[in-house]
Amino acid sequence: MNNKKVLNWMSMFIYIIYLGSIIYFVIENKLQNILFALASLAGTIILVYLNKKFDKLFDTTLIITLVIFILFAGLLGSSFGLYASIKNYDDFLHMWSGIISCSVAYVLFNYFGNIEINSTKRKIFFVIFMFMFSMGGASLWELIEFSIDKFLGMNCQAGGLVDTMMDTFDCLIGSIIMIPYYLKKSPKS
Repeated sequence: MNNKKVLNWMSMFIYIIYLGSIIYFVIENKLQNILFALASLAGTIILVYLNKKFDKLFDTTLIITLVIFILFAGLLGSSFGLYASIKNYDDFLHMWSGIISCSVAYVLFNYFGNIEINSTKRKIFFVIFMFMFSMGGASLWELIEFSIDKFLGMNCQAGGLVDTMMDTFDCLIGSIIMIPYYLKKSPKS
């Protein structure tokens, strides 16, 4: 079965999970959980649409990974409370986000640059691009968490500065794992 078919079947299954979860949260009268589930569902629908519309830019394997990540972070983590009930769940997801952001950087690098990595300078640029893209994504996410806490009165950054720094280190670890992989995988002349 090719990746497009896997994505179609998987997205239909995940839509059913979201629908069932939303119905459950409506019955339980948990408005905040409904909002998290709806936001996660919207993100999934957007990713699947973008994959169909721009399949040259949005790699199907990457979209599958992102859809699963949204399920784990948004629905399971936030709506069903796994962040609070499973120790280091947040660390796992931030490390995973470092891996994903390197994957996104690789796809973008190849799509827009399609640069062969055949010299030391290009290898250095490639590594810097991957690293900065990944860490920039982590920083942007921490700004979003801070804004949610500040303006919506939530508690995304449970430990404040310590939580922010640990999340950033987790992303760094994910990036350090993936950069050598993509450096080896990158096109050569």
